[in-house]
Amino acid sequence: MVLSFGFNEGQVWFKNKYVRTKGFLDEQAAGRPVHRTAFTRGAADGGMLFNPFDFQLKNVANTGVLHWGGKLLALYESGLPHELDPATLDTLGETDLNGQLVTPVLAAHYRVMPRQQQQQQIWEVPNSSINGRGAGGNGAGAAGRTFVGFSFNTGLGDAELLFYELAESGSLAVAPVSYKLPGTSLAMIHDIAVTEDYYIAVVGPVNFNPGKFLTQYLTSRCSIAECLMFDPSQPTKVHIIPRPKGAAAGTKPYILDAPPMFTFHHANAFQVPYSTPNHTYSNGNGHSNGHTNGHNNGHSNAFSNGHSSVYSNVYSDGHSNGSSNGSSNGHSNGHSNGHRSSSSNKQLIVLDTVAWDNVAFEANQYNLTPEYYKAGNRAQLRRFVFELDPPKPL
Repeated sequence: MVLSFGFNEGQVWFKNKYVRTKGFLDEQAAGRPVHRTAFTRGAADGGMLFNPFDFQLKNVANTGVLHWGGKLLALYESGLPHELDPATLDTLGETDLNGQLVTPVLAAHYRVMPRQQQQQQIWEVPNSSINGRGAGGNGAGAAGRTFVGFSFNTGLGDAELLFYELAESGSLAVAPVSYKLPGTSLAMIHDIAVTEDYYIAVVGPVNFNPGKFLTQYLTSRCSIAECLMFDPSQPTKVHIIPRPKGAAAGTKPYILDAPPMFTFHHANAFQVPYSTPNHTYSNGNGHSNGHTNGHNNGHSNAFSNGHSSVYSNVYSDGHSNGSSNGSSNGHSNGHSNGHRSSSSNKQLIVLDTVAWDNVAFEANQYNLTPEYYKAGNRAQLRRFVFELDPPKPL
């Protein structure tokens, strides 16, 4: 459901409508569930007939909403955006953004980066291709705010992230960026973070359990999501990927280890020079994305103090009581323990994220109890500071 508030001369108008997705219309007409989701066990309507190899999931268009390039869009992570009429909220249908999406997916979460003092080239992508797909530019446009979105694609071999940057006009500001996740065939990436020069993707230690797929999923005793298993014995991988128009363009991405955790959402990210007085990291340049207030509570401190020899590139102060406040031109302040020598060739990437120490995908409304949260399955705001060595060319 999308909500709309209109303001004029001291009065407020309110309207709301369900997004008329195919799933919504089909199920309204049938009077029962028809389409499966990632958490559906067996047939959508509970019947006996079930095709376990039909992985087409319902696009519910219920997670993100965005007005960009003259279009009002409702977003979900397993399908195309739905375009809505901004005045009436009527559903106009799915959209591939004028043929600019490479695959029929655009994730629900995104970042809007503020204006940059540079020229952006508007790109055309005929016939939706990438890896050398993306034809040359057709002129320069004034640099304004930039929408940064992504899609996540799995299959045989390494999984792929596709990053999109759209100018305020709705046209591609740069060609889509394809990034393969080395050694990762399946993951769950719900959100990304973005700085001036980098995309940031956090990949928790989540593996596919083939035994559970064969013994439980195929017999309708678990959903496809429940075949994902969290492995706390493995580190989280943090991928820091250069943006094509940033200062690090043309350099190799960074893949850093972090403590085992699972993240759905990120609060903020920014970059600062390596040598910062008093080790205080403040984002006053308008590159934060979102608004959050919170405090670290010590869960990262054991990592930074006890495992620094293993995770030497990651620093976090769990006892800083540092708060994070971010907006399109807000500020983020916090502290990180440790002494670092000055180096003009290094940078620090600061990431504020909401993480779980553990996650169980089989948890649902039928089996959750208070004990689940007492055991540590509770999201907490954490700050990580990643020390980047000087970038290396591709």
